[in-house]
Amino acid sequence: MLKKFLYERRMKYMKIITEKIKENLNTIIEYFLLFILYSNLGWWLEVLIFYCQTGEFINRGFLIGPYCSIYGFGCMFITIFFGKYKDRPIKLFVLSVIWSSIIEYTIGYIMEIIFGGRWWHYTDASNLFNLNGRVWIVTSLMFGILATLLITKLEPLLLKLIRKIPKKFINSVATIIITIYVIDIVFTSSIVVGAREIVENIGNDCTTIISGHVWDGIEKIFE
Repeated sequence: MLKKFLYERRMKYMKIITEKIKENLNTIIEYFLLFILYSNLGWWLEVLIFYCQTGEFINRGFLIGPYCSIYGFGCMFITIFFGKYKDRPIKLFVLSVIWSSIIEYTIGYIMEIIFGGRWWHYTDASNLFNLNGRVWIVTSLMFGILATLLITKLEPLLLKLIRKIPKKFINSVATIIITIYVIDIVFTSSIVVGAREIVENIGNDCTTIISGHVWDGIEKIFE
């Protein structure tokens, strides 16, 4: 009797958990697609700014694909925890500035420890009010403005668009994208770790050097 009771209870809880996952699966997929979209928009922003400054087209992201994941993580963090303030734009802006700065500093610091290089720096003489070259007040304010516009204006439109697309198609697209994304992370990380000795003594932005090293690794694979 006890075994039967425990079995029934276990099956009941498993059913509840399964139903909860099914209920939230669409939300998880929607958030993942938003993460990729925001990462891609961040990539274009970084590439265009660098192109305007130098006239060179450089992959400004850590990964091979066209996405800057820090933008995706930052936007999704603010969406999940502060999206409830979308009707209070000033409070949303202030929180976005604070937390985008914390996220940028933390991720920059962690990447320096793991990979030995910097993907951005704000140590130029003109960049006053920067913190160890990882955070700059101007970019923090810009991120705050962008995050506020995304959550109050763009995100509702994107969610409406995503929800109009058939679920089977969206699920298939999300599966393909996450597979490519994970492969990209593993492949790029293995190459960048190998370039640690090259970039660890460079104090400023070494994105160009790292990007070149990654593409050299790709060329070797197809030789």
